Amino acid sequence: MSLYFLHSNVTMQKMCDHDHSEQATLTSTNKLEAWAESRRGFMKWFAGAVLLLATFPSALAHAKKVAFPIKDALATPGGSAMLKIKDRDVLFVRKDESSIVAINPECTHKKCKVRFVSDSGDFHCKCHKSAFTLEGKVMGGPAKIDLEVYEAKIDGDRIILTLPD
Repeated sequence: MSLYFLHSNVTMQKMCDHDHSEQATLTSTNKLEAWAESRRGFMKWFAGAVLLLATFPSALAHAKKVAFPIKDALATPGGSAMLKIKDRDVLFVRKDESSIVAINPECTHKKCKVRFVSDSGDFHCKCHKSAFTLEGKVMGGPAKIDLEVYEAKIDGDRIILTLPD
């Protein structure tokens, strides 16, 4: 039985069972083979794979935070505005002095734009009459899936919006 230890990109030391060592210079074609055969190489590969798998979901879940000043229409409770943020339409509704709602205004039925109806305090789709609560939940109509709601908060005189990647 022999163990191989990769010391650098070009040199591999072979430790034999009978207590002597020999060195061999590797060519570029067999470097990868020697690395793959070595226990240390395998452990480095395995640790790297585990690290990659452990961080991959968090990289997908990473979101973009965007801060911008409060627009006039959103200055008072009950106000609403459709804004283009990072190439996305976002419909904002000011709930009260300290909170705001942000949704993707695309109806989940046939992709028409929903609008905020201040009298009823909910969202309506003009195309097929779907209705959604202020939290984006389906209330009625042909739509079966809730609206996408984004995290948004008021921080002083600005809005902080979190958009998924």
